[in-house]
Amino acid sequence: FNPVNVKAGLWGDSTGGQPNLVSLNRVLTLMLSDTIDSYYLLIVKMKISNDDSGKITKIEPRVYLVDMLDHLEYVTFNSGPGQLMLKERQFNEFMESGQSPDSKSIREKISIMIDLREEGDKKLFQDRKKNIDKMRKAAEKYMKSGSHNIDQGELNIG
Repeated sequence: FNPVNVKAGLWGDSTGGQPNLVSLNRVLTLMLSDTIDSYYLLIVKMKISNDDSGKITKIEPRVYLVDMLDHLEYVTFNSGPGQLMLKERQFNEFMESGQSPDSKSIREKISIMIDLREEGDKKLFQDRKKNIDKMRKAAEKYMKSGSHNIDQGELNIG
């Protein structure tokens, strides 16, 4: 059993986003139970060339199959949703360079993911603390102000 995540799209169309890969807890749990030792990423990107009139002249597929756990330097983690996410632009640049990744042992992969989780949890806590502090200040300002007339003229909930 080797999990494979498929990502597809147009080559060069990347905005440098961070597409979700997998739940960090799920991968770690499977690794720690000796169920998996890798997490494959199959990337299928199409490079489409057009002539001056816009007519398609060439379609060139770019296909990569990699163990994403050998590329953890191109992964980030958000503890809120618990997802490992691909640093897409940096990863694509590395793949285009033709370099080979440094293969990592299972122990190294686990250690790196534990570090990602720990840093993600710290950042989540800091962000939540910052948000509650901001909300607390807004509440204090509200409590100190005089009257409170409801005005739904510029209602913006979000």
